[in-house]
Amino acid sequence: MDSIIKKKIIKFDSSNIQEKEDLLSTERALAIFIQYADEIEPQQLSITMRTPGEDKALVLGFLYNEGIISQSKDVLKVNAVSPDEMVVLLSKFKPKDTVETDRNFVSSASCGVCGKSSIEDAMKVNFTPIKNDDIRIDSKIINNLFNKLGNSQSDFTKTGGIHAVGLFDLEGHLLETSEDIGRHNALDKMIGHAFINNTLPLSNNIVLLSGRIGYELVQKSLMAGVPILVAIGAPTSLSYDTSKKFNQTLIGFLKQSSFNIYCGEKRIGY
Repeated sequence: MDSIIKKKIIKFDSSNIQEKEDLLSTERALAIFIQYADEIEPQQLSITMRTPGEDKALVLGFLYNEGIISQSKDVLKVNAVSPDEMVVLLSKFKPKDTVETDRNFVSSASCGVCGKSSIEDAMKVNFTPIKNDDIRIDSKIINNLFNKLGNSQSDFTKTGGIHAVGLFDLEGHLLETSEDIGRHNALDKMIGHAFINNTLPLSNNIVLLSGRIGYELVQKSLMAGVPILVAIGAPTSLSYDTSKKFNQTLIGFLKQSSFNIYCGEKRIGY
């Protein structure tokens, strides 16, 4: 299924009106089902609005960030039973304290924690503080990330309607770009690829977000062990508090010649 579709539009430009074709980012629902080893049939876990493509990585990244899987042996098989339905067969038994309604909800493209059954669920943490304090990155490397991500966004240049996440090494080399209409989906896709490639945790990497930094993005990045999280936009108060609490370096308002360090400044060389 294509991530971009063509639609006819009316373009208005001052006194000039014309009919033309425009490119739009595809948005479709993806139903995620999981089946534990002691279950007879799969159970629907979530429906998320996403850009088609990289669905396996999206689902595995989502399950990893939810703490449902933690290593490759937890997953027996991932089946695409239709273009918009994914079933994950697990090797583990269903935890006794699992609440059926915890994640049975529709997630919009802009929200990664919508539908949680309680505030406690939304604030639940399963990660440990970032420990690698010996990392030190030159500020020029951080500034150069801006153009590298922008140049790699193939769908954004065509539609202008999609988010991106870039995975970099500590020398600023771009390793991977994931795109989706949902910023949380783009991060799930990137982490899902790392899960598939057995490269988690991402303890020697920098992650760059194309938009703002909300709490759910900090939460997912900490689950993956990311020491330095950077964004083109601003962090929220809760994302700042969470990054600081767990010893993560948080950078926002990245431009070609400037950025703001909100916490974890010891990892950045001036």
